[in-house]
Amino acid sequence: MSELLFYDLKKTFNFADSIVSRVVSELGQRIASGGYSCGDRLDDEVCLSDHYDVELSVINDAIEILVNKGLLEKSCDKGVCVRDHSHWSLLDSDVLAWQASAPFRVNFWNRLMDLRLAIEPKACWCAAKRGTSTDLLHIKEAQEHMGRAKNSVKDFVVTDALFHQSILRAADNELFLGFEGVVFSALTSSYNRSDDITGENEYVLPFHLAVTDAILAQDAETAAARMEKLLTTVKQQLGNNW
Repeated sequence: MSELLFYDLKKTFNFADSIVSRVVSELGQRIASGGYSCGDRLDDEVCLSDHYDVELSVINDAIEILVNKGLLEKSCDKGVCVRDHSHWSLLDSDVLAWQASAPFRVNFWNRLMDLRLAIEPKACWCAAKRGTSTDLLHIKEAQEHMGRAKNSVKDFVVTDALFHQSILRAADNELFLGFEGVVFSALTSSYNRSDDITGENEYVLPFHLAVTDAILAQDAETAAARMEKLLTTVKQQLGNNW
């Protein structure tokens, strides 16, 4: 479900658009979730073709895509093997989606939060400085939607993601948009948790409101500081509970 939620937020077509991409997604999810370990050799192409009930050409194409994303490598003596995650295209939308759909891993989530802390406070600064009246209205509306969604885990994840997306878009720097996937992956990863977190939703709402107020006031320094406070609080508060 988290993978589908990720693609919905990205507004990209998911793995169901072709047979090849379905196989890519299933193999990618299995690798990202630890079903294969670094150095593990995949079954040969014929076995994979039988397992997925597809033509051999589909398997070859799927493997090539995963090689290009850094998850697999080919060698003459070992065949097709899983690479260490340090070689993966970690900001690739599919790779982020597969990791978001894997069982929750606090170490991965913490790394996403570190990256968010490096990017989003500056995006807030830019949004406060450069955001148009329409941009600021979208941020305000997104924050208000979060309050109405606080009792539903899925709805809160979606509205939280759209709030942060509205800030990245208001920053008037298209390079910030490349980090939307990082935000979505961090938030959709939390959707894999089985426990109820509606109380935690209530807890973080005032921090989102504080960020919104600073951006609407076009106080760039305060907006950046409040976003840093928000993300640090989330990382400490929720991370300690995981």
